[in-house]
Amino acid sequence: MRNFGLVTAGLVAGVFGLALPWLRHHPFHRWPWVLSGALLLPALVWPPALRYVHWLWVRIGLVLGWINSRIILTLLFFVVILPLGLLMRALGHDPVARKLDPQAPTYRVPSRKRTRESMERPF
Repeated sequence: MRNFGLVTAGLVAGVFGLALPWLRHHPFHRWPWVLSGALLLPALVWPPALRYVHWLWVRIGLVLGWINSRIILTLLFFVVILPLGLLMRALGHDPVARKLDPQAPTYRVPSRKRTRESMERPF
């Protein structure tokens, strides 16, 4: 809990107390410093007092992670995978050989013969 309090207090003070006001040319507010002090004091004096704050912080992170992963994976599918699949289908490329051939005796692809020297340095 001590590390959580110290790191979170430092981040709140650094990001909201210094960096954002300086980068956006806004006035420096007092609330980030009050919040940093409210996290820093228990972290130094009695770290178990931050147990519920840490619990809430972790829960918020889990919810945001769940939402972000859905958004990122959805974008990845519709921006990368779906267009590539449609393009490959339009060009007639079948990388997993799914076409049925009734004349073929088997669909097994024989493996390449490997020499003993190829296993000495596989990469």
